[in-house]
Amino acid sequence: MNTIENIKAQTIRNYFSAEALEDSFFILENKARDPDNVSKYIVSTDFPIKLDIGIAIVCEAGCLNINIGYSNYKVGKNDFINILADRVFQVIEVSEDFEAKILCLKPSYLEIDNTLHSFNIRNILYEFPHHTLTDSKMKLFYSLFDYCQDIIRDTENIFRKQLIRSVLNTMFLEVCNMLMQKSHSENKTDDIRNEMFTKFMKHVELNFKKDRSIRFYAEKAHLTPKYFSSIIFRLTGKHAKVWIDEYVILEIKALLKSTNLTIQQISYDLNFATPSHFSRYFKHHTGISPNEYRNR
Repeated sequence: MNTIENIKAQTIRNYFSAEALEDSFFILENKARDPDNVSKYIVSTDFPIKLDIGIAIVCEAGCLNINIGYSNYKVGKNDFINILADRVFQVIEVSEDFEAKILCLKPSYLEIDNTLHSFNIRNILYEFPHHTLTDSKMKLFYSLFDYCQDIIRDTENIFRKQLIRSVLNTMFLEVCNMLMQKSHSENKTDDIRNEMFTKFMKHVELNFKKDRSIRFYAEKAHLTPKYFSSIIFRLTGKHAKVWIDEYVILEIKALLKSTNLTIQQISYDLNFATPSHFSRYFKHHTGISPNEYRNR
């Protein structure tokens, strides 16, 4: 069985002529004042997509409306947002005056101290992708971005890779510190039921390929399926099965638009019994066939 191949880092780098150090790390700048629009890298899309790289965006001006997974975020001046590799996202709207620094990074490029893994860093980045920076933090991040670009351009520098990694680790630790503080403060105010919904959707994103039954997710919460469904419905106004199906459809749309995988390959990767069952499922929820959606 073929594995899913998302839009590749090299494709993005080549298309945008980004300032790069290999295909594992590169920086883009979204400039609203560019008269030729050649540096407007973030544009709205009519469909969800996946990338094989992580993205960090620091907004200097304007605003960005983006869906990451099942959540919507409004990104404005001094805001930071991260999109983990392989997460489904969709850019809904970008203002004409949107300006930002955009860092694209393969997760393996960072040299993360093993002690950080005890803090569940990935979970925190996953759960709190959006944060508003203070003016001093904004100035710090922009200076670090600029320094990275200077290092990339300095092709004679013997220690380019080491310097880049050092700066990236500094940025990464700053982000982790901010988001961990945010996590601690928000967890104090979240009630247990809201936390249950967050955990439910996290389990859906991790397990939707192998199990799409309500019973599976109810057992994760140590509840009966009926009681679990009633809590999710009271919290969100949607049944748990609707949330599961919506996430599966989001993933399918991203694969149809972001990859060249055949319908058969996608159906098998997502553990549908047959391609025809997969196609019926997709059409039932969207009103059109997978091929019709792909060719739109």
